[in-house]
Amino acid sequence: MKFPAGRSRRRVAFDLPQAARREIKEELRQRFGARGSTSMMDILMLALAFGLFALAIGYTYACERL
Repeated sequence: MKFPAGRSRRRVAFDLPQAARREIKEELRQRFGARGSTSMMDILMLALAFGLFALAIGYTYACERL
């Protein structure tokens, strides 16, 4: 199999046509919902991370007092 000059075999293997990329993006949107729900999930995950971080700091202070 011949590959274009200057391109590695790996890069060519993952080089999808524009139409295939659109189909993949559309399928992912349908499968995982609209973009709005994704941003809400991001906010929830950040709040959860912040809460766990605050809990860890509180636990550290509590252990320090013992």
